[in-house]
Amino acid sequence: YRMIARICYPFCDALISLTNGNLSHYSFMPDNKKFVIPNPVSFCTDKRSSCENKSFLTLARFTEQKGLDIQLQIAAKIKDHLPDWRMDIYGEGEDEEKLKCLSKQLGLENFVCFHPATHQVEEKLLQSSIYVMSSRYEGLPMVLLESQICGVPPVSFDCTYGPSDIITDGKDGFLIPMGDTDLFAQKLILLARDEKLRKEMGKKAQISSLRFSEDKIAKLWQNLFEKLSNK
Repeated sequence: YRMIARICYPFCDALISLTNGNLSHYSFMPDNKKFVIPNPVSFCTDKRSSCENKSFLTLARFTEQKGLDIQLQIAAKIKDHLPDWRMDIYGEGEDEEKLKCLSKQLGLENFVCFHPATHQVEEKLLQSSIYVMSSRYEGLPMVLLESQICGVPPVSFDCTYGPSDIITDGKDGFLIPMGDTDLFAQKLILLARDEKLRKEMGKKAQISSLRFSEDKIAKLWQNLFEKLSNK
């Protein structure tokens, strides 16, 4: 694939990537032919989470990619510090039983709650206060955009690729170096204990999410088509 790409792609008028990070694979392409146009956020809302419910939220497939085994290890680090909080994980997948067994081994029965996959994404986000994403890799994780548009500050590994295109670390969420579970746990505890910080980050997250509105993304495509048509 890489060999074919090196031969054929330079003849294209434009190479479009969802994220800045993914463009690093195409250093053989001229810079003036490379563009980042992300997907727009999947829904809009004028509501915002109160960030007062003591609930962490994760919406994910139960697969190795999503790193939920790592997330359970992080949960084990924070549960004794936050006894009145809970971690709600919604999803389904091949690793479901393995994850439930790990949760039991780590003594998380009263802290982590597994739920079936849901289509009520907006509702669940509005009922939560902190979004947790522990993926080993991603493309452009739409769920981070959805959490931000609902005013829920996300904490995510800075995995390849996408989170760094969405989260401004320390402003509208936290980006954690891949694999640093101690720092991840520290940031979750910090946000959980500081309601004012949660709410401030939530407000900024909702504002940041407007960069990914349908109108803004449509404008990027329009600008690209106009540029190409004027060649």
